Amino acid sequence: MSDGAPAAPPRSGGIARGTWLDHLVALRPLLWIPAIALFEAGRAEAGDTWWPSSAAVPSLVSLLSILGAVHLANGWNDRAGDRLNRKGGGLASGALRGRSVALMGGILLLLALVSGACTIVSPGARLALLAALGLGAAYVTPPLEWKRRPGLDLLAQASGYGLVAFLLGAESSSSEGATSFSFLARAIPYVFGIATVGLITMLADREGDQAVGQRTTVVALGRRRAVSLTRGLAAATSIAGLASGAWTPGLWGVLALAAVALFDPTAKGATRDGEGERERAGWNRIAVALQIAFVLLLAPRAPLPLVAAAVLGVAAAAHDRHRGGQGYPVRGESRTERGTKRPEARRR
Repeated sequence: MSDGAPAAPPRSGGIARGTWLDHLVALRPLLWIPAIALFEAGRAEAGDTWWPSSAAVPSLVSLLSILGAVHLANGWNDRAGDRLNRKGGGLASGALRGRSVALMGGILLLLALVSGACTIVSPGARLALLAALGLGAAYVTPPLEWKRRPGLDLLAQASGYGLVAFLLGAESSSSEGATSFSFLARAIPYVFGIATVGLITMLADREGDQAVGQRTTVVALGRRRAVSLTRGLAAATSIAGLASGAWTPGLWGVLALAAVALFDPTAKGATRDGEGERERAGWNRIAVALQIAFVLLLAPRAPLPLVAAAVLGVAAAAHDRHRGGQGYPVRGESRTERGTKRPEARRR
């Protein structure tokens, strides 16, 4: 290929059809962890019990179903770039076909509708779920496709996870009403925190996104300015958290600022062969470490995100070993890729 575009995966000969497990991984369940964490943070801020009651379950199931459908559509649209960034599982490899992907997306949206229609789901929670659906549709659906519009891509992530999921959790447990000013103010540090992690993951995907013409916030800003903005958002997370009395995002912001400052994989540049891959892996390690740090900080008040992270992390690792793929955003090199790498690439 002379234009540098990734070659489309073959339809036959070497690529097996996806299993049910491949379809499940295509939903990117590891990305449910921050949604569960922010939902639980909202419940905790509302003064709810240590473990969610049955009344909160339908709202959470509906939210995760919406996110699963959005991640599925996003992965399908981004499969070319995901191949360059060595992620995307069965969608990027071509193991999953369009018909089965569309069917699974429809099932998820139906599940979201049924769960959200439960009588124990409050009107405020339903409003938050509609907002989540609207943001998800705007993020992945042409002609809007906010994911390809600098600034709007980051806004959609920060507001979808940091604001909507937080308010949904608060509304699922609070008698005050999550739309009150007090809850909106408490959501601010979480919005900044999600924006911080969002920029870090965009930094990891910068080269692949740029190669396929996807103009993200990081691609538009350039590497140096994007790193500076990431540090600023981490500092804003800490300041807003401490100012509002929310010690979890306040302390997490300090950790994020230190991680980006001390372990910035772009500090020494990435101009030689192989440096780009090390940079991607470095940013991904930071993103994963910060997500783990958040659920650990939140665990004394709400342990469900830590349990979810452990279960989903173990399941993703088991899938990696079985299939030779990788779980997002943690990326590895598949057994097939290792075996078919060109000799000159190995010597480098």
